[in-house]
Order: sequence, then C-alpha cells, then structure tokens
Amino acid sequence: MPTNNIKTIIPINCPHCNGGIFVEFVNKAPEFSTVFTLKDIETAKKDAKMRIECLSIDEKKKEEVLNWVNDETTIFSAGEVDEIINSLLIDQNEKIN
Repeated sequence: MPTNNIKTIIPINCPHCNGGIFVEFVNKAPEFSTVFTLKDIETAKKDAKMRIECLSIDEKKKEEVLNWVNDETTIFSAGEVDEIINSLLIDQNEKIN
C-alpha cells in the first residue's frame, strides 16, 4: 500500500570510516485532524467568549483574549475551547504563585 511519506536521501561521509554513505530521513505527510464549518467556528467563538467572561482573571488579560477571539482572522474549533480556557487558568495560577 502506498504511503504519503516524504523521503530525503543525503549523501555524507561516514564519521567512522570516512567512506561514502547515504542517510535517509522519512517525514510523515500531514493528516486531516479536524474538519469544521464556518458555523462551527462561530459556535466555538460564542462558547469561548461566554466562558472567558465568567472567568475570574485579570481584566486586562480578559479583554486582550476577547479581542483575539473576536478577530475575524482567529480560527479555532470547538475542540480547542477547553485548551484556550485552560491556558488562561494556568497563566493566572502562575501569576498568583
């Protein structure tokens, strides 16, 4: 079965015997992670905004993150909302400690 691996073969001199050898590097091609629609993005943004508004974090940081979420070039899926919220909580906890 064919794969979509990307192979690179580089000729080099062996560090032990100084003879010519080839080194092959294999990189996996990107795979689909998530497929979502514009409506999914809008729903994720609404969820994120609602949850961010409820957080007890620094108001300046909250405003900064809400501006980022509201930016039309910011794109994330529903699966990333928890990560966004957790990063804000971790950042706030690090400032407290």
